[in-house]
Amino acid sequence: MHKKGNRRKNSKDIDNISLAAIHEFGAMAGKNKKVRISPRPFLRPAFDKNKEHYQGRLENSVIKSIKTKTSQPFTTTAHKVGIQMKSDIQTQIDRLPKDLSKATIAKKASSKPLIDTGQLKQAVNYYITKATVL
Repeated sequence: MHKKGNRRKNSKDIDNISLAAIHEFGAMAGKNKKVRISPRPFLRPAFDKNKEHYQGRLENSVIKSIKTKTSQPFTTTAHKVGIQMKSDIQTQIDRLPKDLSKATIAKKASSKPLIDTGQLKQAVNYYITKATVL
């Protein structure tokens, strides 16, 4: 998630990055922080499951870029890997176990974890930045 898509519609209390961190690691909430929000990691599992694939594609593109003396193979692959990572993270959100408490289900009128408005899932994105070689 990037700061451009970080603000949530109709919410003054929390942004998408903070919400993602709460779900990824868990948190204490409520009055006097007595309510435990269980972790529902979706970023780390998606990355850990696929990191060797991402790494292999990027390594191959670096070799092609060196051989062709242009950054185009790497840039193209970086975008493709970014799109795949975004998809993998969103898929992980959809596959989370549906073990919400009865109170949570009643409050949000759904038994689907992490999906109230869909804003967090929709905010998952990638950005390629240009690196400077020292």
